[in-house]
Amino acid sequence: MASGTGQLDEIVATTFDKVRPKLADQITVELPLLAALNSKGSVTEDGGKRIARPVLFAFNDTVGSYDGYDTIDTTPQDGFGEAVYDWKQYAGSITIDGRTERLNSGSAQIINILTAKIEQLRVSMEDDMNSMLWGAGTGNSSKDFLGLQAIVAGSGTLGGIDPSTETWWVSRTDTTCDLTTIDGVRDLNTMKNGLRIAKSTPDFGFTTQTVFEAYEALMAPNIRYEDTAMGDLGFDTVQHRGSTVMYDADCPSAAWYFLNSKYLEFVKHRDAWLKRLPFASPVNQDAKTSLVISMGELITDVRRAHGVISSIVTS
Repeated sequence: MASGTGQLDEIVATTFDKVRPKLADQITVELPLLAALNSKGSVTEDGGKRIARPVLFAFNDTVGSYDGYDTIDTTPQDGFGEAVYDWKQYAGSITIDGRTERLNSGSAQIINILTAKIEQLRVSMEDDMNSMLWGAGTGNSSKDFLGLQAIVAGSGTLGGIDPSTETWWVSRTDTTCDLTTIDGVRDLNTMKNGLRIAKSTPDFGFTTQTVFEAYEALMAPNIRYEDTAMGDLGFDTVQHRGSTVMYDADCPSAAWYFLNSKYLEFVKHRDAWLKRLPFASPVNQDAKTSLVISMGELITDVRRAHGVISSIVTS
């Protein structure tokens, strides 16, 4: 049998291979936003140098009725662009000092310690990644994953497309909504109705617990609780005009996000998602470290399919 770092790598590889599917699954289903996207098949895998998605910004003008020998328009059509996103990298580490390794040299003891360290890594990644997915993507010198404050609430260049010149590449934003009266619900309705894209409207709403409870109280007893898929994952949900509404601790204060999962996607790199690298020892430490690396990004191909009301009054 291998010894030293080789033996530890062998044990870790076996343990990590057993735990990794659960680790990946938990990260997907325990983060509210990723769980919502995953339930609609919008957590995907891809590869290549960058993530590219076609975007439609104009209709085909050749369509129309005709009769007999009428000439049919064959004018070449534009109306397509491309949103291109760079992969973002994400990592954590598992470190074992030599003393701990030697005092727990039996396989069972090492496996218990490694399982605990992997669980610690999972919880830490969930907390950090969830916060990142609600941010603006500017953290750590813009190395963070893009978040909803960049995709929906932001007005800057996204996917290489500048909305100051391409005015169709912008989400809808509003600040007016008072959920102390029924008029506030009408404002929510207006926002959702205004985000219709080819018969598709937002299917998820995300807000804070305070706003969620204000909406729930205002609409009772007419409110509906119907999303059994998200309920089975342990999330509290209510319905708003066919959308599943959830709350998230990292959602910006007093905000309500309207998201269309058909046009919002979290992409994992097929060759680097929770990939464990072999243990390595620093030259000046009695310790061994294994990195767990990932590459991915939150993207949209129709920015105008989403919206946000940013200042909701609840009292």
